[in-house]
Amino acid sequence: MKALKIIGLILGVVILLFLIIAFFLPKKVHLEESIEIKAPSAIVFNQVSNFNNWAKWSPFQDSMSDMKTIIADPTEGVGAIMKWESLKDGNGSLTFIEVIPNTSIKAELIFENYSKSIVTWDFKPMQDGTKVVWGMDVEDLPYPFSRWMGLFMGKMMRPDYQKGLNSLKLLCESGDVIESKKWITSEVIEKDITPMIALTIKDSCTVEGFSQKFEEIYGLINIYMEKMKIKQTSPPFCIYHNWNPNGITVFEAGIPISKKVVGNGRIKFSELSGGKVLMASQFGPYESSGYAHEAIDKYMKEKNKTCIGSPWEVYVTDPITEPDTAKWETQIYYPVK
Repeated sequence: MKALKIIGLILGVVILLFLIIAFFLPKKVHLEESIEIKAPSAIVFNQVSNFNNWAKWSPFQDSMSDMKTIIADPTEGVGAIMKWESLKDGNGSLTFIEVIPNTSIKAELIFENYSKSIVTWDFKPMQDGTKVVWGMDVEDLPYPFSRWMGLFMGKMMRPDYQKGLNSLKLLCESGDVIESKKWITSEVIEKDITPMIALTIKDSCTVEGFSQKFEEIYGLINIYMEKMKIKQTSPPFCIYHNWNPNGITVFEAGIPISKKVVGNGRIKFSELSGGKVLMASQFGPYESSGYAHEAIDKYMKEKNKTCIGSPWEVYVTDPITEPDTAKWETQIYYPVK
């Protein structure tokens, strides 16, 4: 009888400690893994942003062996949802709640009988490709058992995240993925171009800020052109005075015009010289233009050519009239001796 009392006392103390410690354990858990992939962010983003592609790289297809996956339209973009059923691991769903093309994805993860989680992917352009950061945040872990589970959640899930990112890397760096999107780089050619006049605005920002900056700059120039009754003679362009995928890039965006005109504030009248250039066209989203830059760089090394100025891109296709990014054409120019 005495022994039972001692056992009961010890058990009571253990339970009490379990409850007391759980009270002070974190209510939140953050998990994050990253990898560098030698492919443009558009390619990597496409594999994550469309649930139809997950079977090619997702680690959970193997870890949840009896999982039945249900994917309904839409399969990508905000509102896309993937549900699963598993007798072993339970049922759940993943819903995209915020999608910024080629930049980031935020999703809501729900497992039955567990706290709601927020899952994120960030796609950060780098000189040789894309850095992918896959994260998860769990908040308001119920007291007491889930808070104890939170201590081991990172250790349990980290191998799956690492496995998934490694599979994603192998997939995105394979020729099959690139070919399947029909993103084509033309042959590099040497040509002479004539001088050009344009209205330009010089600015700087990180790679992530390009879209917003370009929208602002081209909008200001277009308003000024309408005011001055100036006609556009060819597609808009951007000169890259330096390229820093991990920091600040200095660039000069502009629109070719038909006649000389005085600038206004940030808007400058520019006379761009002609001369010999290397040129290649890239067909696909803007982020895929890295392939054309790589092709020109390879050509310069093989032909012993030297770049003598800042390269520039010409955005031939109007995305408003052509929504299919696979059909967009970007021309890349490098001035050479």
